[in-house]
Amino acid sequence: MSKAKIIAAYEALALHYLPDWTPAIREFYRVLKPGGYLVISIEHSFFEYNFFQSTQYFQTEPVKCTWKGFGQPVEVHSYRRPLSACIAPLTDNGFYIDRLVEPKPTPEFEQYDPRHFKELNEFPSFMCMRAVRRGD
Repeated sequence: MSKAKIIAAYEALALHYLPDWTPAIREFYRVLKPGGYLVISIEHSFFEYNFFQSTQYFQTEPVKCTWKGFGQPVEVHSYRRPLSACIAPLTDNGFYIDRLVEPKPTPEFEQYDPRHFKELNEFPSFMCMRAVRRGD
């Protein structure tokens, strides 16, 4: 019995919680059809480098921050990576990068949160990549 393959997969702001992206990327490769798309969004490497006040840009390092505003503060652990460590798991495991976007806020966002609107227009916080599964 053949397994159905999907043509697109989407991962939103979750990979930075994994110490090693390779198993997840290999699974995306397995379930996607050749030519299928994988779209991921992640925190921007340069933003995290500054936010966590790192001194070793080229290292993948465990980091933590405290999330507030959702009731009790919660300590959240993740991994900060250089840009190359975000791209290599894709290109080393059967994908090529088709598109990379550093999103900026819409003009309407300025009326709701002028401070963050200004910050997000001056320095990237997020990055989106579209990767295409190579054929067999």
